[in-house]
Amino acid sequence: MEVITRDRFGLYAGGAQRGAPQPRQVADRFRLLLNLREAVEKELGRQRRRLALPPVEEDPSATKTVPVPDSHSRANPEVQTHKRQLVAERWRAKKKLFARIRALHLSGRTASAIVRETGVGRRRVDKWIRCTRLPARNEMEPKPTSPRFFAAHLQRRWAEGCHEGPGLLIEIRTLGYSGCYSSLAKFLARWRGHELELKRKSRPPASGSLRQQPGTHPTLSGQISPLVAAALLSKPRHLLTGWQAAKVEALKKVCPDFARMRSLVMSFRGILQAGKVATLARWMKKAVGSGIYGMKRFVRKLNQDLAAVQNALSEGWSNGPVEGHINRLKTLKRQMYGRAGFELLRARLMPMSRGSPCTEIEKNQIKDKFRLEMRDYTNEGKTTAGLALLRPGLP
Repeated sequence: MEVITRDRFGLYAGGAQRGAPQPRQVADRFRLLLNLREAVEKELGRQRRRLALPPVEEDPSATKTVPVPDSHSRANPEVQTHKRQLVAERWRAKKKLFARIRALHLSGRTASAIVRETGVGRRRVDKWIRCTRLPARNEMEPKPTSPRFFAAHLQRRWAEGCHEGPGLLIEIRTLGYSGCYSSLAKFLARWRGHELELKRKSRPPASGSLRQQPGTHPTLSGQISPLVAAALLSKPRHLLTGWQAAKVEALKKVCPDFARMRSLVMSFRGILQAGKVATLARWMKKAVGSGIYGMKRFVRKLNQDLAAVQNALSEGWSNGPVEGHINRLKTLKRQMYGRAGFELLRARLMPMSRGSPCTEIEKNQIKDKFRLEMRDYTNEGKTTAGLALLRPGLP
């Protein structure tokens, strides 16, 4: 054994050093990038307040009020009232707990003491003691596969009188929509249900409108989660879509550290591709000099495993082949509905050539094992197809 590739977790390094001290240890390059992205995400979490993009100025000539009814407006009103009361009560309890944790922190208690006294998880305590207000719950950001991603455009066109789903589908397709028509129809259904009610009333109900400038993407405003911001920060320019590139530019303006961290991340990716150890040393000095806590902490972790990191630049080895075999093994097991025994998995994972020694008894044993494991889940035709896939060397 000459080389050991591993993750950058301390137990892996210690186990490899004790079990096989002679081989060279190589840190996996993918894991290095993943660790850097996690460090960036944590740093952006500390600067969450800077990730709020300002609202886009509204064009007065194109602004119209569009009613936005509740998605569950057709449900039982009593049930909806009960649900709203439950949500409000949970929010009040959460605010009360947040105020208690803040009071304990301001009184001089450490995070560990607060965890022991309140029973709240350490991660939540660490997050709350850095906030002056209770942060809102993270919501999944709409994607181009969802009509909600283009809500501003759809609301504007709906107010202008365009209520035809196929026509709206063609319009948002040109903006990048990649979903299906049924999703758009469900999104528009809650508006159609209120058309008659709105016609009967002289004054429309409480409504809202999303402000959008002509030619501006509808999601270039609002709060950006640290997870989404870290993903955008770590993505090379040529892989960004149009709206992603616009978001990156907007985040650079509102969060100066975002621009500096993006520059450092892109430089680190280039270093891993070029494989120059001297360039890595200069990058580490530059990251420490940036003054960003997350980057300084990442460099400190690199120094603890510097030999393996330097080997990752000069060696061509990685965990890729191992991860590929693991993925292949899982795929084979799932194809057999979780009924695969060890012998059957070995037969499918390591097929024998036609010239390899294999007795008829062994062939029949494997076939019988396969039939017993699959008889409850497959019919005769599927079993025959499965036997053909069992082992290339078997007739």
